Amino acid sequence: ARMERALRDRADALEAADRLKNMFLSNVSYEIRTPLTSVLGFAEGLQMGLAGPLNPKQQDYVRDIRKSSTDLKTIIDAIIDLTAIDAGAMELRLERVDIPSLLETVAERLASQIEGRDLTLNIEVGEDVTSFTADPTRVDQILSNLLSNAVGFSEPGSTVRMGTRRQGDTIQFWVSDQGRGIEPEFQKQAFERFQSRPVPGGHRGP
Repeated sequence: ARMERALRDRADALEAADRLKNMFLSNVSYEIRTPLTSVLGFAEGLQMGLAGPLNPKQQDYVRDIRKSSTDLKTIIDAIIDLTAIDAGAMELRLERVDIPSLLETVAERLASQIEGRDLTLNIEVGEDVTSFTADPTRVDQILSNLLSNAVGFSEPGSTVRMGTRRQGDTIQFWVSDQGRGIEPEFQKQAFERFQSRPVPGGHRGP
């Protein structure tokens, strides 16, 4: 009876600690987003010349500030999503999604990265693929992460493919690149939370 009670108390303590961790991450993430939004707003204003003209070097600095701030905001949003999933509070908002428009939106968002690495992006949409029911925000999030990863690990001058096809009653999306791939010894860990394999001096994949 004492062992059973001790195990139950331990389980309750672990559950309480997990709830506390989720609350902490969620609160900290929201608190960070507020000043980060201000940083992004000021940087955008500077880039637009609201505080006067900037020289080329200053333009580069402001551009880097905006990019780093946007990257940080993406990480914070991912943490908030993870805490919502852990708390069982994640809700999918299902609606009809236009597939060609979705792929174009994702491609346009990463256009500067693709151009900066001298890559070619091919978008391939099957003739019988037009729309499907899903949460557009989550599908956009998935494809953006995959495409960003493909772009980051691709050699300059290579081709990245993104597309969709119908497979029976399902719609299959894919992102394909000609990069280095994932080492066999790391593949088992690749889908564990917070795992990544950075390339020295290069991209760190989500």
